[in-house]
Amino acid sequence: MLIFALLFFAACVLTVLFWAAVVATATAILAFLLLILQAAWWLVTRPIVWLIIRPVEYMCGAKDRPPNRDSPTARAQAKVLPIISDPVVRPSITEKVEQLGKLQSLLDNGAINQNEFDRMKNEVLAT
Repeated sequence: MLIFALLFFAACVLTVLFWAAVVATATAILAFLLLILQAAWWLVTRPIVWLIIRPVEYMCGAKDRPPNRDSPTARAQAKVLPIISDPVVRPSITEKVEQLGKLQSLLDNGAINQNEFDRMKNEVLAT
């Protein structure tokens, strides 16, 4: 009876190993077929892209065409781009409060007079 149990166990183990090998082989074959399919897709679609799509994009102005400087879009961009590219840097509220505090301390120490304080305060608040 013990020999029969050991033979049955060995048969089960061998069956599991056999099917694991079958699944691993099938997975490898499917991965290889997918790779071949991807390569074939690339070989089929590249000529379509380069012989049909790219020339159509070029003719329609989507690629490599110099911009028309007289178009309304180009004129609007010419007006907006300098504003976007050169923003005015403004101090934050906390920086203004710090500057006003320094001015107040200068006024209290007598380093500046009231007229200079008022002028500098207006400059800080104007920015």
